[in-house]
Amino acid sequence: MKKIYLYGNWKMYKGIEQSENFINDLGEYMEDNSWLRQMLKNDRLEIGLFPSFTSLASAQKVLTSTGLDKMNVHIGSQNFYYEEKGAFTGEVSWSMLNEINCNSSLIGHSERRHIFGESDEMISQKLRSALSNGIIPVLCCGETLEERENGETERVVARQISTSLQDLDNNKSVVENIIYAYEPVWAIGTGRSAMPEDAEDVCRYTRKCISSVLGEKYSGNAKILYGGSVKSSNAESLLNQPDIDGVLVGGASLQVDSFLDIVKSFA
Repeated sequence: MKKIYLYGNWKMYKGIEQSENFINDLGEYMEDNSWLRQMLKNDRLEIGLFPSFTSLASAQKVLTSTGLDKMNVHIGSQNFYYEEKGAFTGEVSWSMLNEINCNSSLIGHSERRHIFGESDEMISQKLRSALSNGIIPVLCCGETLEERENGETERVVARQISTSLQDLDNNKSVVENIIYAYEPVWAIGTGRSAMPEDAEDVCRYTRKCISSVLGEKYSGNAKILYGGSVKSSNAESLLNQPDIDGVLVGGASLQVDSFLDIVKSFA
């Protein structure tokens, strides 16, 4: 059975205390549920939690104090800036993440693209910076509802992937660290999820796009997640698709029970 990547993006929810409570509750849940411990121990499951910037340091400390950092559970950032330092008011650099042992980050989430105006070029810069500085990137792509209805899904995904991966062919020793996430914008926070077959089609196409830039060696082993109104009721059918290696979860990741119920059927 394939390894499942269960990532939770908390967005602008959960302050420091709530983030710490979640991680402590996760540790208690693990003590009471041997199936979860076994999945993590046998490397059949990896859990990633992505709190807000203000909660990252304390969340990492609690993760370490509970021993969850030794059990395939890690803390990631929702965003970062590609420069190490400088006059960039309001930004957080990769070196600041490294300082608190936060070694992964989302890059190019649809809300960063469509609300904050991050361009494909900026996302490409972030990706190169992450790979050069010990940050495992979770590279997001996906189309809007209008683009989907106009039959432009593949064009949009191809552009986002190819632009992000350009100029990386001299750095192939680290590109295998990239994790990809297909997140259709129209399914994020709307309660609408792509049908499993549709999600599979785009994830398979994403793999094809990776292959066209980096080669089949890297596309075949690439980890591709699906995100967009994922919950326990639709997760099994999504995760059973051959080109979907995991899920990037929003609202259902805010409570321990609803988050872990997503993979319970695979225990």
